[in-house]
Amino acid sequence: MSYEPLSANSRACRGFTLVEVLVALMIFGIITAVTYRALGEVLQTRERVSAENHRWRAIALALTRIEQDLAAFVNHPVHDARGVLQSSALIGNPVHGANEGILMFTRAGEPDANGMETAPIRVGYRLRGDVLEMITWPVLDAAASVPVQVLPLLSGVQKLDLAYLTFDGLQSPVWPRGSVAANARSWPDAVSLRITLADGQQITRLLALSPPGAK
Repeated sequence: MSYEPLSANSRACRGFTLVEVLVALMIFGIITAVTYRALGEVLQTRERVSAENHRWRAIALALTRIEQDLAAFVNHPVHDARGVLQSSALIGNPVHGANEGILMFTRAGEPDANGMETAPIRVGYRLRGDVLEMITWPVLDAAASVPVQVLPLLSGVQKLDLAYLTFDGLQSPVWPRGSVAANARSWPDAVSLRITLADGQQITRLLALSPPGAK
């Protein structure tokens, strides 16, 4: 009895052998693993980028808030809890009390719903833990004796440094400084701000002060 060789069509009808199926499964598994790993890296990268964008957005908003407040600074000194008139509308002191800020000053009011400017308010900034906070007082005078309203601005802050500069080239970590002349202005010409983040990165700003009607 003789056998004829299988034609191409006959071989095609046999289907895949077990070895061919195993090889195909192995290739598919490798491709799946590589694809899954690549997808995981893409998702992790997207999460890191999103977190970094959120972080820098928070930093930008905090800096904008401080810049806007200092730009609205008005030379309106206030009385302390003992009724003593302060020598400056801006107070800067690295060592502050529980109801105070590292920086405190009077700023102009903001337009209300009718477009009328509200009364000036007392605002301040401080670092509590690793959170940069904005604080406001419901009254101007005797502000140290009333509870503050706290608005967290930025977390992950390691250090907050402020310095007060005048055009005569002097710089001080406190304001008013003890050597202010009798005829000198009661506010600094600029505030130097440096924020050190938890990762050691530093952000610096030099913010000029020019109250309305200042000479």
